[in-house]
Amino acid sequence: MNKCDQCPLSDESRSCPGERSRFVCKQAHQPGLIAQLRSFATAIVQHVSAGSPRVTEAQKNARLAICQACEDFDQGSCRRCGCGLDLKAGWSDQACPAGKWGAIPVNQRA
Repeated sequence: MNKCDQCPLSDESRSCPGERSRFVCKQAHQPGLIAQLRSFATAIVQHVSAGSPRVTEAQKNARLAICQACEDFDQGSCRRCGCGLDLKAGWSDQACPAGKWGAIPVNQRA
């Protein structure tokens, strides 16, 4: 397996499991389950309170492209907030926790 540039397992004879073990890897990990649930619950409440606004497919794809290029992207989830990006990127009232894309103003929503 290819090692990331953060991997302390520099000896080529040692293999990296690629799982970002909290005991070995210095790279950021996703928040714990409770923190993920809290973050998602907050996003749901905000989204429903705002009237469940959606973005256009083009806006969603642009957001997802930014996410996929981000160092916090992890197989469809964000390591900062733990949210599933396919869902969160489709909600116009939501913003990236790293500030890479923001909520879309009401007059620019789908």
